[in-house]
Amino acid sequence: MIIHCYKNITLSYSYNNNKDTSLSAEGVLAFLTANPDFFIHNEELLKQLNIPHNPGLNIESLMQRQVVLLREENRELKKSIKQNEELDKSFSHLRQHIYQFTLKLLEAESITDMYRLLCLSLGKWFSAHEVKIFLFNAEAETDHIGGIYFLSDQSKLRFMFSELFNFNKPLCDSLQTEHLDALFKKDTLKIKSTLLVPMKQTDWSGLFVLGSTDKDQYSYGEELNMLVFVSELVSFKLQQLMEQ
Repeated sequence: MIIHCYKNITLSYSYNNNKDTSLSAEGVLAFLTANPDFFIHNEELLKQLNIPHNPGLNIESLMQRQVVLLREENRELKKSIKQNEELDKSFSHLRQHIYQFTLKLLEAESITDMYRLLCLSLGKWFSAHEVKIFLFNAEAETDHIGGIYFLSDQSKLRFMFSELFNFNKPLCDSLQTEHLDALFKKDTLKIKSTLLVPMKQTDWSGLFVLGSTDKDQYSYGEELNMLVFVSELVSFKLQQLMEQ
């Protein structure tokens, strides 16, 4: 019996082939992972290892196999870095668009102008085919202006989304048919992705709603942060325009 100890792990093995090893394959793997220099100190074992040769991979040794694995890992790493660089570039363009949108939004002289700008911008940058805003308890002389609707704080729609207002967090998709019908009516079947963001001002609350005909258009992350920022800008501007 020969015993070698590395990093507080004891490996027992026997040259008697009639005896079962005391370690499982998982145990051997864990030991070799913790002790990558094991075969350097036990070169005599290399003569007894059975390493199959795979002509398809053109591998003749453990070293060559290691090189192949490292090259594959390196290619995957380069691919991931390139994807991240492209994503960063895309986000950089979006941030620039949001900056330009902010300047134009602040210059809007009416709710109609603001809504047109919102639909044009979000449709282009975020594939928003439906842009709706529901304001509850906001004073207005009409029931809607474009896709901006003025409803009672006791309305059915406000009650349907009361939980969302309680959590005060954005909601991506996860809507039941009843909710989709209430928001998009005849266009419900076209909508494949949704984003809902609660809005809050001193005298009123609101719901910022986007709908896209593309699947998985809205998700948690940098783009969501930008859209939440847009909803806050819109909330501020709406309050300003309604006070005029």
